Amino acid sequence: MSTLCVELLETRVSLPRVIGKNRHGDDHWSSIDRQAVVEPQLYLTWTGLAGDQPTETRPKTEAEGGDGQIHGGNDKAVYVYPVEHYPLWLAELGHENMGGRSLGENWRTNGLTEADVRIGDIWEIGAARLKVSRVRTPCQTLMIYYGGQQMIKRMVANGLCGWYLQVLRPGLVPTHGWINIVEQNLAGLTVAEKFATKMRTPART
Repeated sequence: MSTLCVELLETRVSLPRVIGKNRHGDDHWSSIDRQAVVEPQLYLTWTGLAGDQPTETRPKTEAEGGDGQIHGGNDKAVYVYPVEHYPLWLAELGHENMGGRSLGENWRTNGLTEADVRIGDIWEIGAARLKVSRVRTPCQTLMIYYGGQQMIKRMVANGLCGWYLQVLRPGLVPTHGWINIVEQNLAGLTVAEKFATKMRTPART
């Protein structure tokens, strides 16, 4: 184990399903309702974990930012979310609104948050090598999944966004254990700083 690491507590995957209605009254399909896997290992491909299938993988339009896909792709292969944030969400939303829901993460971790992780950091686990690539920006899926609750405004305000990993080397990975931080991009922005810049809000420390 390297000097710096983060604990992988849980791996979660999902196939698309209807999670509610969009603002037009149509069925809204999503893979946000990811569930914990029981297998000790999964294969990580260039675009994600075996058994996980993002929804709406089309390229973004210019109006949507025009940078990559809506969901999925090599640079959004794994969504990481710190378990440290769940007490705050429970305090804000209450158990009746959380209802056992997650934030849609593939990897639930312990030990590092947005203030600690930098865009460009290199992680290794099992046979795979990954790079911290993007912040998660809240969208209508989060609102629909939580039945409103002003989830976009809440995440923008609290900055508890999580981050995406890009796959640099695919391979078999454990579903829990330790992830080694093998390179830190000390010249890069932290995830908290990047999210604040993107959302035009103060960065959380």
